[in-house]
Amino acid sequence: MTARVLVVDDVPANVKLMEARLSAEYFDVTTAQSGPEALALCERAECDIVLLDVMMPDMDGFEVCRKLKSNPLTHHIPVIMVTALDQPSDRVRGLEAGADDFLTKPVTDVALIARVRSLARLKMVTDELRLRALTSKEIGIESPEREAVAETAVTAAFWSSMTGKAPMSASRRRCRSSTPWISKLIRARRCFMPPRAITTC
Repeated sequence: MTARVLVVDDVPANVKLMEARLSAEYFDVTTAQSGPEALALCERAECDIVLLDVMMPDMDGFEVCRKLKSNPLTHHIPVIMVTALDQPSDRVRGLEAGADDFLTKPVTDVALIARVRSLARLKMVTDELRLRALTSKEIGIESPEREAVAETAVTAAFWSSMTGKAPMSASRRRCRSSTPWISKLIRARRCFMPPRAITTC
């Protein structure tokens, strides 16, 4: 598994150390030495995960994290806060800013790689879901889940009125609502088949 990791730290030695550790595990590493530089890289979609130092001048890690999570273009990017602060209140502050995980300095190789791999998997799933949602919107399904539920209710009422039989069971409705693409196929078939020939899953 590989991912593009952005390392943000104002201390060049820390940046080089993180870069060497991650590159050894075949991650693509990009670096930034300030909060504004990191925000610009994230907005250009040049990273999958952010390793963010907390103690930085001008704009600290908490502020950078808040800006990332409040921006629709970057809120889905996982953020790991790297800090020498070990008080519970500091972690609470990081969570409130939107951090997804924490690493405490000095960072061990095992902890670093485990955290990055875990969030890389999360980012892959998130990207797939976002792509599916975008594709659904482009083909005319504003909300796939909502449309599937509405289609199920209409189909059940139509079936009942045409056949005199009870509507589909709850389990069969769950089947339909969990597969919105079936609803699209049913609607397409309706244009070419007589009403009594329509079947349900």
